[in-house]
Amino acid sequence: MAYPIPKFVYDPGTGAVTFTPTYPNMQKPYMDDFEAVRHDSITSSGIRQSMVERVDRIKPVNFEFVPWSDLTNWQNFLNYAIQGGSFSYYPDSTLTGFQTWELVEDKVSPTFVCIGFSKIAFSLRLVPGGASAP
Repeated sequence: MAYPIPKFVYDPGTGAVTFTPTYPNMQKPYMDDFEAVRHDSITSSGIRQSMVERVDRIKPVNFEFVPWSDLTNWQNFLNYAIQGGSFSYYPDSTLTGFQTWELVEDKVSPTFVCIGFSKIAFSLRLVPGGASAP
């Protein structure tokens, strides 16, 4: 089974940039994570009250094999995304379906895999009301 290679489209202020990694992201679950931003309080009678601000959809992304020749593209993308910039994420670069996401982390640290390859892992948060196409 071949895994689809995703693509990222972002605009750092100089026009749209399309970045397609060489290899697909691996070890991804079939379903995204969900996180709620909520505040719970317990009344004096023991009843819990919850106030939900929002429920976020989180997508873990794991690129196990990033050729060193791709690192300049990754550096440019992450430099934009780490500052809070939103971007279009296409799970399959050959299809037109995408959603608008943003980076969850404020720190991304590529790690060494073997000569010629690094690993990059991070999580994306779906932007509520962002652009999308089926």
